[in-house]
Amino acid sequence: MQHWTRHVADYAYSGMPLQRQPREPRGIPYRHTARANDGWIFLLALRQPWQDMAAFLGLGDYLTAERMQPGAEQPWDEMEDDFTRLISEKSRYDWFTQAADLGWTFAPLEDPWAVAHGPQTQARGSMRDVDVDGRTIKVPGLPFRFDELDSSTDQEA
Repeated sequence: MQHWTRHVADYAYSGMPLQRQPREPRGIPYRHTARANDGWIFLLALRQPWQDMAAFLGLGDYLTAERMQPGAEQPWDEMEDDFTRLISEKSRYDWFTQAADLGWTFAPLEDPWAVAHGPQTQARGSMRDVDVDGRTIKVPGLPFRFDELDSSTDQEA
């Protein structure tokens, strides 16, 4: 969503539409999301030969001498079941970390609950506990600290 927001803003302020770079249809033609052992992950390695991606994912058995030739057809129909099984053997963050070392975009897909309780949010201290009617709930600890306002400020507002 952030990507499209940038494009809309650029068009609104400059009147110039942005164009996507050619995608270079390389890589494994899978659905870009797959189920890891702890949830869904988005997998993308743009401009990478499918053979590199297959080796990284553990699909080396499919990399015969013939298939290692430039422009060789990918045996996706043969690989799909093993692809699904292999992705499910690691966590989203294991895949994310290992792919990042190669400069590839593998990203954990998370719902709002997972974001609020995920390791990045915890590491940043982004959530804080607030008492609401005797219950403690977690809320984003954004720069807005309404509970820190004193009563005179409340009355002036």
